[in-house]
Amino acid sequence: MTTQGNRVYCAVENYVRASALNNANDWTTVDDAAEIQINTTDGQLINGLSAGNGHVTVFKPSSMFELYGKGPQSYATEEIASDIGVTGNQATVAYDDSLPFLSRDGIYRYAGGLRPEKLFSVPVQQYINRSNKSQMSKGVAGNDGKYLYFGIPYGGSTENSRILQYDPIHQVWTTWDGIAVTQMVRIGADMYFGDASGRVLRLGGTNDAGTAITATAITKPFTAGSIARKQQWFKIWIVASVKAGSTLSIYISGKAVGEDWILAKTLTPTSDIQYQEMLVPTNTIAAANAVRLKLVATGQVTIHEISRLTREMPMRR
Repeated sequence: MTTQGNRVYCAVENYVRASALNNANDWTTVDDAAEIQINTTDGQLINGLSAGNGHVTVFKPSSMFELYGKGPQSYATEEIASDIGVTGNQATVAYDDSLPFLSRDGIYRYAGGLRPEKLFSVPVQQYINRSNKSQMSKGVAGNDGKYLYFGIPYGGSTENSRILQYDPIHQVWTTWDGIAVTQMVRIGADMYFGDASGRVLRLGGTNDAGTAITATAITKPFTAGSIARKQQWFKIWIVASVKAGSTLSIYISGKAVGEDWILAKTLTPTSDIQYQEMLVPTNTIAAANAVRLKLVATGQVTIHEISRLTREMPMRR
């Protein structure tokens, strides 16, 4: 269900029903209330409605339409896409005159007039590809005014075991786990998640109900001008703010993929440290083709900069 232009709209199988103007209890008055049929050749039923910008967007699992008009005399539908749909009725969220939504093959953004695009979600496409397609109808989306959130059943999970968070200002994606989210709602300035355990969780604060939060960031593989050329790393600097009681551990790997991490340094300050330079030893990655860093933070840690001093080795077999 949704509301638009002082009417309530609801989906019943292949029909969008509209209440009478300014009367949510009247669904039968001729030339005021209405019923609009949305047919597709695949026979799919409507599984989502979203209002905004003077129209109602109607979703099916594999298609989407716009319903225009202010009443029975002016209602008209237009197909937007015949191969893009929504996973379920909780998987759309309005943000800044656009409509981001979760589909079976990606996270799309629809701004009206043009075909929905998913270029912005390419960094997290791997999570969609590895999601449990049989459970995607449970997918949820939310907006706290600053970030967008999408809950998906990742891997073989039957619940939304992974949350994908998007920062539209900096165009950065972050992933969460540990919360099997089933509902997302914003009330005033607060954002709430409901989960499969029956909990209601409010976002915010600096810890998880008194427990320090652990976050992990893995860099891309750093290479020389050619990935076939080896490189010699002399120094790495990590510039970070680490609150007292928090911990930052830096791991290093001389391979582009895999989990062969070597602990290079751990910082556990006794007092607040602001913009602390940490020289990370690099003797474990001599003459590597690619180097990655893994930063594991427990508590409040901010990474400001990663700098490196390297020398490219000659091309050789």
